[in-house]
Amino acid sequence: VSECLFFFGKCDCSDCVQMFKTRTFEEHAPGAMRGAEVDVDADDGFWSGLRVELEAAGETRAEERLQECDNCGKQGKMEQCKICKSVYFCSEKCKEEYEPFHRKYCRRNDFADATEADDPKFAEWLRKHGRQAVVRDEDVNRMQSRQWDMSDMYGKAQYEAQLPEYTQAEVDRMKARKAEEQEQKQKISPFDLAWRGIEVPEGLGAECELYKWKQSLAYIYVYVKLPDVDPALGKRKVVVTFRARQFTVLVNGEIFMQGQTFREIVPDESTWYIHPEAGILEISTMKLWRKDNYKTGETNAETWWCRLFTEDPDPHRGLPEAVIPLDRAPTHYYSSPYSYA
Repeated sequence: VSECLFFFGKCDCSDCVQMFKTRTFEEHAPGAMRGAEVDVDADDGFWSGLRVELEAAGETRAEERLQECDNCGKQGKMEQCKICKSVYFCSEKCKEEYEPFHRKYCRRNDFADATEADDPKFAEWLRKHGRQAVVRDEDVNRMQSRQWDMSDMYGKAQYEAQLPEYTQAEVDRMKARKAEEQEQKQKISPFDLAWRGIEVPEGLGAECELYKWKQSLAYIYVYVKLPDVDPALGKRKVVVTFRARQFTVLVNGEIFMQGQTFREIVPDESTWYIHPEAGILEISTMKLWRKDNYKTGETNAETWWCRLFTEDPDPHRGLPEAVIPLDRAPTHYYSSPYSYA
């Protein structure tokens, strides 16, 4: 109470005024406050007068308040750690006994030291909570892009990124490796690069020579290798049509892929797209029976597809079927995304 009154002497809180007018502070105030004569009836000079009386009585200021020894718990005037300035000791003995526990966390806080003169409360908060720096948004972006490491900023008021040091031999090896990787990428065709980049999660899809497919809780995604452009035509005309349990891929007016889907789909929620450089057809279609739209008597387990078609979509080619070799949905299917879009 005395500390609040000292720092908020102009407060006109009705509870505080009533407390002093009824003299209840005599029972609770410390000895330094007792006997302080103030004019309780003066509205303007009451609180300023009280503040003067408290100063004259030697009221303890916030920065001089009693501290507690971090080792034994004794209260009183303590010696502060000169390095971190966040722990206190009553004697050299307690300081030595606490040293094994304190050594790991004791470090100088340059940021708190730099701000202590202008904002001592903020500096005290930094030390109390072990904050070594205030991170800005642009600094977070640099750390996320691995340009900086958080340890580069510990204990530094004016921090700078510590760039890694490499020998000339290491630099030469890194340049050679990077050049080799670029050369390998140039040798790989856009199709191979795109086809390798299509990942099929285990248990959620399959692949064969002609196509890959995968599924989410609500959608089916199909990736089809299209034939090369006909030199005579100079182009490749592709059309994809959808029905309740079938989709057909026409290339230059001829059926390239056609089959009956494992379960019903939603034609109006089906789309397709051709990768312009790779020549890969990407098909996305919604399951009719999906999460939150179950068939009567079924659960989420029945929304999982073990295969894309009920039979090979192109039997005359003798291609293997892209079937998942499982008899039930894997556990991670139930936590998979609703869609991959």
